[in-house]
Amino acid sequence: MVFNSALLSELERVVSALEADIAGGREVRLVLVRSAKPGCFIAGADIGELLALPDADAATRLNVKVHALFGRIAALPVPTVAVIDGACLGGGTECALSCGYRIATDHPKTLIGLPEVTLGIIPGWGGTQRLPRIIGPQAALPMMVSGRALSGPEAAAAGLVDRCVARDGLEAAIADLRADPPARAAPPDVMPPVSDATGGEGGGGVGVGVRPRPSAPGRPVGGVAGGARRGRQAVGPRAGAGAGGVCRVSVE
Repeated sequence: MVFNSALLSELERVVSALEADIAGGREVRLVLVRSAKPGCFIAGADIGELLALPDADAATRLNVKVHALFGRIAALPVPTVAVIDGACLGGGTECALSCGYRIATDHPKTLIGLPEVTLGIIPGWGGTQRLPRIIGPQAALPMMVSGRALSGPEAAAAGLVDRCVARDGLEAAIADLRADPPARAAPPDVMPPVSDATGGEGGGGVGVGVRPRPSAPGRPVGGVAGGARRGRQAVGPRAGAGAGGVCRVSVE
């Protein structure tokens, strides 16, 4: 499952409905963000759609849109928990970082990281800012410059996830959360993407963010194209093949 336009639109619709419910007085004790596809959280962005972006303005609009969406998840006034079982890469990790808590399984397929560098781009949806603020710059920088992903136990040891459980114990862990929701935790704020960049995000208040150099005119995603030809598999199974999926948001 990857973040394509359809999945982003569906997630935006769900978040809008949730915001309206809360504003209308509905009692919401907990929000769980998980995948309806077994063994995969979100394996990154749809590389095919990125390659189809016509110009720098379109790339900027996409970044601004996703920044705003993840910012709305981070701003929800209720506890939010990303439930990670399987590949959680690129935009999937950035979505999980916008939640207040993260729980992952110890299954070998559970990998959490920002592998965009292997395609010639840097994380563009908040990862370069939220990840260092959560686990510290010294731990975050190697992940971002090498593209290395962490297993569930490694992510727990690094503080990237709050709890790591066996896959067969995941539903019991979720039941515990439902019975006794944690207090709301606010994810780190991020600065919006700069208007002259198409592959990453501006800011840099964490000591590791570097303001991206503008792309050459008429080639806003040229780095993506070259990287994609050399290593599509780096961002997860069938990423960029147009495969969407269902992001399940449970409201308790």
